[in-house]
Amino acid sequence: MTVTNGVCSDTRKKAIEISPNPFNLRNAALFNGIEFVNIYPNPNTGSMNVEVKTNNVADINIQIINMQGAIVDNLTVKSSSFKSQLDFGDLASGLYYMKFQVGEDMRILKMVKL
Repeated sequence: MTVTNGVCSDTRKKAIEISPNPFNLRNAALFNGIEFVNIYPNPNTGSMNVEVKTNNVADINIQIINMQGAIVDNLTVKSSSFKSQLDFGDLASGLYYMKFQVGEDMRILKMVKL
């Protein structure tokens, strides 16, 4: 790398190694969890369809988190897929986060309760 300011310049050399396929170096545990997550309708008026598909049978943890960061609801099921209509009628109107976690793999989606 050479840096110059028009008056002088400085050069530094350092060897770097580039993997031919960096995807082969991924931590397999991080990608052995959630295949997809779908929530609808969003915004909702009290109930929402939730779908989660995993790569294998595992504990699927679903948390509802309010804007202050507090967990207001929590559900764990052991399955390779989860599809259900969840009732959020007791939640106040506002913006929430839905956190889905399977092992180390995590997805966080925004949910609006009208």
